[in-house]
Amino acid sequence: TFQVAGQTTFGVTVRVIGFKQSILVRVLRTSIEAFEYLADVMRIPLPLNKMDIVLVDSYEGGMENWGHILISSSLAEKGDDAHLLHLIAHELVHHWIGNAASVSNWAHICLQEDLTELVAHKTVRSIMKKEEYQRFRLAKYIEIQLAEDVVSPLHPLVVPHELTPQMIWTHCYLKGVIHLENVEALIGENEMLAVIRSMITSNANFDLTTFTSHLSSFAVKDNITLADVYYHAFTTGGYPTIDVSISDNSIRIDQSAPSIWPLNLAFSNGSSHWLLTSSESLSRGNNTSR
Repeated sequence: TFQVAGQTTFGVTVRVIGFKQSILVRVLRTSIEAFEYLADVMRIPLPLNKMDIVLVDSYEGGMENWGHILISSSLAEKGDDAHLLHLIAHELVHHWIGNAASVSNWAHICLQEDLTELVAHKTVRSIMKKEEYQRFRLAKYIEIQLAEDVVSPLHPLVVPHELTPQMIWTHCYLKGVIHLENVEALIGENEMLAVIRSMITSNANFDLTTFTSHLSSFAVKDNITLADVYYHAFTTGGYPTIDVSISDNSIRIDQSAPSIWPLNLAFSNGSSHWLLTSSESLSRGNNTSR
């Protein structure tokens, strides 16, 4: 067994342990870079002075416990930089979302995982080059589409009481991240991160009601708040697929989901530089907006 070690600027020693010395330095460099970014974004000091990252053979994915992370040695050796960074970032984020504050209702486990994914995606976007991040996101979109079309179509993010690891993998980490990004598009990244920090610092345990209470002050329309919008997205099956047809003078938008979805829509036109953002509650029936 070999190990390498380094230290963050905020005093946490990071050690990487594994059987192949050649890949330890890569993992150490990636881990420290991710940890530095996350400490700056989360702004909630963790009461630990070391982080041990162990590379495990015959294992896919990652898992954390306080001050410890297990990751796949195969991914560490053969995976591209973006996916390795994402895996490490996800497990580091769990020290805030999952350890410092933990989901209290297993039916809402996707809330914990999707919030973690949201911040992990920010890490990849911040550190990787634009093209590498775009390839990473394309792979994620394909996962979402496969889950929605084949594996578990029209499912809500509330998982059944008979929870299995397979249910977590087919319900969490996917469209729920996009729902959170839609919320962020309406209130801004700084406000979204402030909501997450507030929830962590004020609650050792949280559930869907706890999280949405931090969104209730944001009005959307009439008496509808952002808490109502997110609650609807979390508890309602389906995924708001949008078909767009563009002609010379008009844009036609068709929502294929069977129910009403409040959506944040952004339009951009290739060579020109105009951008229009609007929030729409698309109507029932043909679910069409113009």
